[in-house]
Amino acid sequence: MDFTMNLKKLGGTFIWTGFDYRGEPTPFGWPNVSSDFGILDLCGFRKDLSYFFEAWWSDHEVLHIMPHWNWENREKDTIDVWVYSNFPEVELLLNGKSLGKKTMPKYKHLEWKVPYSKGVLEAKAFKNGMMVAETIVKTAESPAKIAVEANRKSINADEQDVVVFNISILDKNNTYCPEADDVLRFSVTGPGNILGVGNGNPGSHESDKLPMRRAFHGKAQVIVQSTGVPGDVTLTVTSEKLIPQTITISSKALDTPLMYVPSSVRNIEVLKFYPEIPQDGQSNTRKKQWTLEEMYERTAGYIIK
Repeated sequence: MDFTMNLKKLGGTFIWTGFDYRGEPTPFGWPNVSSDFGILDLCGFRKDLSYFFEAWWSDHEVLHIMPHWNWENREKDTIDVWVYSNFPEVELLLNGKSLGKKTMPKYKHLEWKVPYSKGVLEAKAFKNGMMVAETIVKTAESPAKIAVEANRKSINADEQDVVVFNISILDKNNTYCPEADDVLRFSVTGPGNILGVGNGNPGSHESDKLPMRRAFHGKAQVIVQSTGVPGDVTLTVTSEKLIPQTITISSKALDTPLMYVPSSVRNIEVLKFYPEIPQDGQSNTRKKQWTLEEMYERTAGYIIK
């Protein structure tokens, strides 16, 4: 990137793509079903690379460590640690011990080779010799609880508006668990419907309409759409081994009449009946009602454990 930016005859660089997208599974093939080279994943969750672009093409102060610091059974291994930043100097520390201070070159990143030891990896940023910022990544313990954040506190009760709930899995100390993959179940009460779910995994074959999803790197997402009725909309997220979480936002009546015609589609539901195919391959018109877990297993390609 520094090569491109330092060429006076070039006006800049175009990045493909901003978001991952369905189809063209690149650079990995099947069973991936989407691209994997976006700056953001399918849910809009930030990838580490996004901090590089923020550092050099925004006026924000950036200090970001990658990767996470959960490397079970790799205590004898050396981990490549990168720091994205736009501060003049950065020092890296592991469990309070300095691993050296380095000068940040423009349009680049810094690298350290760090023998893995669980604990706290810390980056300190310096300007004019003074520490001005710091950030850490910590080794998480076993997944213990669910955290949910809404991108909005209220939505319009217009049958169109949506709220995005981002879900993270934490340990008992509220440390993010980057390797958690628990199956999460979602339910909504009040005037709202689940429009879709996701986790950003380019290899996921799970249904985007079923009210459950396996976490990917400790994250998942639920999008809830309003109905035409105002009131409180509550999302509850549960998992077999985790402390559940509930969050409520409000759906408010419009102050002015709708300027468009709402969709006639109401309460989109997954197909509840699958044709039953006998062992001999002959068609059979009998139908069976499947449980949520059975539908999930048929789309996800694996059994819930």
